[in-house]
Amino acid sequence: MVLATDNSVHSACLGKLDNLVKRSTREGWNYADPNDERLVLQMALHTADVSNPTKPLHIYLVWADRIKQEFYQQGDKERELLLPVSIGYDRKQPIPLEKMQAGFIIGIVRPLILSLSLLPSARLHHCVEQLDANLGHWQRQIYETQSSLKVTDAWDDEADARGAN
Repeated sequence: MVLATDNSVHSACLGKLDNLVKRSTREGWNYADPNDERLVLQMALHTADVSNPTKPLHIYLVWADRIKQEFYQQGDKERELLLPVSIGYDRKQPIPLEKMQAGFIIGIVRPLILSLSLLPSARLHHCVEQLDANLGHWQRQIYETQSSLKVTDAWDDEADARGAN
């Protein structure tokens, strides 16, 4: 069961869940099939593991920072053991939090929540709404960062042009 929380098996499990959703009816799926039951339990556990982006923003931001610190600690340990430092885990070459979290939502959490929400009797609309609101938060931060970089670049270009005259 715990292996279902490993993001390296995310795509395979999500594909199985998508197939289950296609086979299910308004009444549900075949509860007699232990594979279907196990899959739903695995995906529910995986969802719980990655669900921080579905929380209200003020709670989610605290957890996003905690996860970032956990990643950096793992990266520090990898460096200490002379192992290659995993992407996103290197505090010396950080990925901006807004890009990391937006990618996590788009690539992992949103597809998972949307698939689960299609199962009969699933009531996850509030999770989808909060997830989309939180994604919007990160996308606005990315846009603002890029906009400020463009302004800075324009100022630098203007200063260079004045210096060249």
